[in-house]
Amino acid sequence: MRYNKNAMKHLQKAWNNFKAQPEMWFFYGFLLTSMLSVRKVIADYFIAGSFNEYSGAYIYLSDLFLVATLVVWIISILNNKNTRLSIYNWLIVSRGTFYALGIFLVWVLLTVGWTGRPEIGYFKFFKLFELGLLFLFLSLNEKCSSWNILKNIFKMVIFIGFINALIGIFQFIFQHSIGLFWLKESLISPDFPGVAKIILNGQKYVRVYGLFPHPNILGGFLLLSIILTLAYGKWNVPRLPRETKMFHGELFSFLRGETFLWLIFGIQIVGLFLTFSKSAILGLILAVGYIFYRNKTNVPRGTFKKALFLGLILLLLIYIINPNLNVFFFKSLNERLLFLEAAKNMILAHPLLGVGLGQFVPQMQSYLPVELLDWQFQPAHNVFLLIWAELGLVGLVIFCWFIYKLFRAHKNVPRGTIDSHKNLSGLFKAILAGFLFIALFDHYFWDIQQGQIMFWIVLGILNGVKLLTLQQRSLHFSNKKVS
Repeated sequence: MRYNKNAMKHLQKAWNNFKAQPEMWFFYGFLLTSMLSVRKVIADYFIAGSFNEYSGAYIYLSDLFLVATLVVWIISILNNKNTRLSIYNWLIVSRGTFYALGIFLVWVLLTVGWTGRPEIGYFKFFKLFELGLLFLFLSLNEKCSSWNILKNIFKMVIFIGFINALIGIFQFIFQHSIGLFWLKESLISPDFPGVAKIILNGQKYVRVYGLFPHPNILGGFLLLSIILTLAYGKWNVPRLPRETKMFHGELFSFLRGETFLWLIFGIQIVGLFLTFSKSAILGLILAVGYIFYRNKTNVPRGTFKKALFLGLILLLLIYIINPNLNVFFFKSLNERLLFLEAAKNMILAHPLLGVGLGQFVPQMQSYLPVELLDWQFQPAHNVFLLIWAELGLVGLVIFCWFIYKLFRAHKNVPRGTIDSHKNLSGLFKAILAGFLFIALFDHYFWDIQQGQIMFWIVLGILNGVKLLTLQQRSLHFSNKKVS
């Protein structure tokens, strides 16, 4: 009976919480389903007589949660004058960033007018518009800038990263899919054509996918989750005194303490390594280096030695597994040169206006002298060149202006405020820097659902953190005047 009463009490509490902020609960549902490939194909536009991933139109399970989030949020804004005033003030404060986003979306829509396949262009625009609304939700919703909500977002991202890394480790051990087809796990095996592989000691091994459509996308997400794991452990894990540990038991303290987070961190690192995603691994190193650079005066003693030790372990692992360096580095590079040549030829033919949104893959054969195989109809593995080819130099400049405003729009919080040691803005700038490095060598942040979502979530939180920063600055100066 006591158990039933407690269960009912928790259910009632959850229901009351849902009624108070339904948009956040739908957002949590969106976040938990955002990395799944559960989707419905609503249109497929064949290329060279075959289905192509980059010319289809899809509705994902996560799209349904996102639409619900945005609808409920907009209704709450319309019904609350204080919220409307707060959002208006926030738009004024950060108008440069929102101008850049608005102009970019307008230009993207205009490019659909000169596309060869406008139906593809309109679907791609709808997807970008949806992501733009996600950016606004994370930027303008004050709840998303509070540490209570950000803490939940951190935990969900860490959970998704941990589960996918664990699935990936089992995929590597068994060298095939582990049977999670109801979650749309990719069908993988060393003998299947089109599956990403690595050659170790002369033998083929699958690179790990987790529940993602490709190892590189899993690698990009693990970059995000690994950094958030480290940040969450630094900011939120309490150091329990000895008597507290004894009272609650060693297992309880293990599950709450740093040891458990280090275990999660280690599994994610192994998962990232087994993706063999070079850009994600180097992007993580760049992001961590950026964090150390911004906080060099607060880096604990011995951190450099620990980083050097981890680097030596990584080099030792590479030596032990003995990867085929020609395949690991040069084969993929040679394959990507073909896509880059198509991008170069498109840019030379349409330097200012581009070929139109979503038209790179359908039109790439016209810009290459060789006959392409089915699997070679892929986007250029460089987001910036891909944007230039599709949206022209005008679109690329506006996009870079938008990214620049995000980096420049956030000022550091004065010393003495709570954010001086958390430095949320710097944390998400570091993640974005890692993502932009990956964008130089891959395309999934531009045209694949999971990559798009993680990219725009980071952009939205980075912009939204400015509200928290300004509030803390205002509180800091108010307290200073009072004292």
